[in-house]
Amino acid sequence: MGSASPLMDLARVAVREAYGDPVTYSPQVGEPVTCAGIRRREAFVALDRGGAPVDAHRDVIDFIEADLDGLTARTGDSLTIGGSTYKVTHVEPGPVGTVVCTIGRG
Repeated sequence: MGSASPLMDLARVAVREAYGDPVTYSPQVGEPVTCAGIRRREAFVALDRGGAPVDAHRDVIDFIEADLDGLTARTGDSLTIGGSTYKVTHVEPGPVGTVVCTIGRG
């Protein structure tokens, strides 16, 4: 799985199995992969046109990198969750062995 701690690897698997959604991850090039991802809504502070801070939200999904079967998550890829299609708009590394994708309606 990639972690230096076998206990952390087991915890990740348990969380994925309890809270994960089945996802079909479709890269722009290559074959789609079906795996589990944990979808969540993330709050952050953005600036409006006048420079004032405003509360905002974005939809993200966390994957265990090994579950992507060798694919590297990239901006522009798409994924399907429960019949709805989303575009990956941003990718960043998560905690050891995970990747976090910001998603939007595709």
